[in-house]
Amino acid sequence: MTVILQAIILDHNPKGESDLLVTAFTQEKGKINAKAKGARKSEAKLRGILEVGNEVKLMLAPGKNQIHIAGGDIIDSHILIRQNLELLLLWQAMLEVVSFATVPDNIEYEVYDLLTSWAKFLQHNLKPYSVRNKLIVYLVIWQFLSLIGFKPQFDECVRSGQKLVAENCFFSVTEGGVVSKKYFQTSDLPLSLNVWKILRYIFKGNFWATLSDIYRFRITKQENLELANILINYTENTIEKKNNSLSYLEKIYTYGNKVMAGNK
Repeated sequence: MTVILQAIILDHNPKGESDLLVTAFTQEKGKINAKAKGARKSEAKLRGILEVGNEVKLMLAPGKNQIHIAGGDIIDSHILIRQNLELLLLWQAMLEVVSFATVPDNIEYEVYDLLTSWAKFLQHNLKPYSVRNKLIVYLVIWQFLSLIGFKPQFDECVRSGQKLVAENCFFSVTEGGVVSKKYFQTSDLPLSLNVWKILRYIFKGNFWATLSDIYRFRITKQENLELANILINYTENTIEKKNNSLSYLEKIYTYGNKVMAGNK
């Protein structure tokens, strides 16, 4: 019996001479792995449909050992994202995270909504090559981690359970939350009051409504580095896998900053 599911293509890999092994995130069943027979042939209709990042409708049929993709149609190929390298890498970075950090057949409606919301944000709200885009993509990854059970703790000290007071504190990447001065350990990262307030603001309200505010916040260069350090270290500690898209994006941002500095 075939079923039709709405999905976002997370990844695909060659199998044999002409087949594809596809990883997709569906609205109805979460992450699935499926085989697309003959999809690598130049004339195959599925070849274009199964491009990584496409939002699609997939016709799935049960197989002996694996689900088979019998057909499909494109809902949104996110053409504006594909035309811009920065947007494409930011989009693929989230696809990499979701592909690695989710398990098959675990229904997670909010994760699918997060992916579609991220695609919309990239196309309509992102400021091209802003120094704060690096912060934004990690904030979105943190939102994803929150949805799958790794939500950082901002209101209470993760070591004592005591309510935090408004002061400079620390952040534990291993315990996933803010640490008061009294319970500080050498492995904790500095967390200034302003950066703490920004994190609370972003994650306490309507996430997508407040995310764009990162562009208007008054953040010093030191605070920007501090926030990036916390976001990156907690992400890497939790996911434990290098993100190829983010690594390449970092090279582009570094090169761009050098060019801008040289033009001054």
